[in-house]
Amino acid sequence: MRMQACLQEPHERTAHLISESPAILSRINEPDVNICIWQRLPIDQIDGELVPLRPRDLPDVRCHCSLNNFDAAITGLLARQGLSADVFKYWREDLLNIARAYFPLTKGLRVTVR
Repeated sequence: MRMQACLQEPHERTAHLISESPAILSRINEPDVNICIWQRLPIDQIDGELVPLRPRDLPDVRCHCSLNNFDAAITGLLARQGLSADVFKYWREDLLNIARAYFPLTKGLRVTVR
């Protein structure tokens, strides 16, 4: 999963930062940073939920959200793809934990989940 923070005013950002540590997310507010990606090894339970999916099952879908409506937004994205949110229990919980760490770092910037 990738989260992107968008500024309300246009500003050219160029840096794309990738790390195996969640600490990379704290750099999103640096002036020249466009995107921060935390890459980590898959968690077995989540890997098991996602293995059956094919690329066509999850096309490029996005939604704007906040921490307050995050789980509902993800559940809605799954439903629009004909997927049961109950099947992805651990994945959704993990995404919510990531959102809890990430959203405070955005300082109110609009967030798009893709």
